[in-house]
Amino acid sequence: MKKIKTLTETEQEAIARAASGVWDEVGYDCIQSTAECMGKDINKVSIPQSQVIEIVLDAGRLEERLSPDLIQRWEALTYEQKIAVAKRAFSYTRYGL
Repeated sequence: MKKIKTLTETEQEAIARAASGVWDEVGYDCIQSTAECMGKDINKVSIPQSQVIEIVLDAGRLEERLSPDLIQRWEALTYEQKIAVAKRAFSYTRYGL
């Protein structure tokens, strides 16, 4: 696992848990929307890991789950670092129901 120099291991784990929680909130709707757009059954579609991470980062909900200090440290990360931290929460290559 790639170590992010500006965050402790504990902070990275907290962010990964928060990212997972965001996906728990929005994931079903994203998969349902994907199924509708593709004209497929919801149980037959999946979303790649990279898109799941993008959805979580763009949802605007991650910060709601972090302490003010951790939000500040999170916002100081580069985009690539944010993706690396979020990947801790999403180990599968695709996500579906």
